[in-house]
Amino acid sequence: MGGNNNNIQWDSKEINEVREGKERHRDSEDLEGMQDILESVILKTSHLPLEFIQNAEDEESSTVGFHLHDSALIIFNDGRPFRIEEDRNDIKGFCSIGVSQKYKKGIGFLGVGAKTVFTITKKPWVVSGKYNFTVENMLYPSPRNEFPPLCYPIVNNLSDFPKRGAIFYSPLLPETEGKRDASYINEILGNMDQSVIMFLDTVKTVEVRNLRPNGSSITFK
Repeated sequence: MGGNNNNIQWDSKEINEVREGKERHRDSEDLEGMQDILESVILKTSHLPLEFIQNAEDEESSTVGFHLHDSALIIFNDGRPFRIEEDRNDIKGFCSIGVSQKYKKGIGFLGVGAKTVFTITKKPWVVSGKYNFTVENMLYPSPRNEFPPLCYPIVNNLSDFPKRGAIFYSPLLPETEGKRDASYINEILGNMDQSVIMFLDTVKTVEVRNLRPNGSSITFK
């Protein structure tokens, strides 16, 4: 790990600026309609693993992990972190619907695919680079200062975190912030096979661990 949690200086300024911009349009009926269409028609929970593997590939990750607990699904990678550059703002991209970005090398954290996380949880928690935040209603980020629950083993195994890598913590049912339960997510993850890494350049390992009682693990290389 790049440092103890207490020593990491999280940048809340950029997160608050994105939220302030979003709040100006919170009551827009058109915006609510777009959210409903995106969630009910376009986004599919079954696509979630492949979307996050592709995102990790775009960020030059070598490893992607899915750790399933009764209370949460944790997805992580060791690729390039969330960042803000002249032509790229990953916080805004992750918290936007159809955001226009000049940066088009890969899907990264800017594509609609990353929004599949909202099919399983109401409030995902993202930790990457110098940014640590939760997101409500797909659009509204709030800064956090601590690591999400159950994440320390992952943090300790990511050698250069938080300079590289990203962690996505998604509360599941029966938590009030969940939308799906762990059994359903386990079925989705169980459909993965060796083909998930066949056509990737940088991702060499996909780790799937069911950390529930009597759960099993599998690694694709």
